[in-house]
Amino acid sequence: SNNPVDPTRLLPNLLSYDLHEHQKETFGNFLASGALAVGWWPGWGKCFFGAIALTRLAGQHIVFAHNGTVLETWLAHLQRYAPRVEIHKEWKPARTRVRVFDADNSLRCTIHFFSYMTRYAFENDAYVLAIYDESQWLPGNSSHRKALINCEYRIGLSASPYREDGRADLIGMLTGQTVGEDWNEGIEDGLLKSVPVKVWLVGSLEHKHAMLAKLLLERPDALLLDEP
Repeated sequence: SNNPVDPTRLLPNLLSYDLHEHQKETFGNFLASGALAVGWWPGWGKCFFGAIALTRLAGQHIVFAHNGTVLETWLAHLQRYAPRVEIHKEWKPARTRVRVFDADNSLRCTIHFFSYMTRYAFENDAYVLAIYDESQWLPGNSSHRKALINCEYRIGLSASPYREDGRADLIGMLTGQTVGEDWNEGIEDGLLKSVPVKVWLVGSLEHKHAMLAKLLLERPDALLLDEP
């Protein structure tokens, strides 16, 4: 069932950017439902969208990031665009706690970053907004319990909301109504470039290696190797 965000709880944007029109429409969908699964293509600003949602609501939030690279992306984003943040690494339970401050140095919100692999039970914890980044991980055997945490609102973010185990439909069920999964709309609007794809069929591993060598000779810039 819908759980709309109370308009009186929505605070002014403190980040140094604003959402573009397509993102604002999706943000309006989130405010109207309180639960949303965002399936935009890579590079279309899912982190920007999520950071706006987190920082426009006061209180304690939680973000699930499946690896250290995703976590560091979030931390760098908040450090770059928020007036001030404090980052604390904690180990019992293992998490990263980020305090975000407004321009007048008042505390706006606290964001707890956890891995999907955490064994923390969250039994006595409550959050305003839960964000499941790379939400295709959520239906996993060791991750699905994170959907049961006590939170008022939730957002799933993924450019690849698919799974090979038949559980892809659970992503939206655990996070919210899916929007942005039809990338053809972006192509029609000129927002997403159509990339030509060529397929070569090979008969053996040796043929595959020979074809790869031929392609690299034609495009030596296609593969950049580090120094040994």
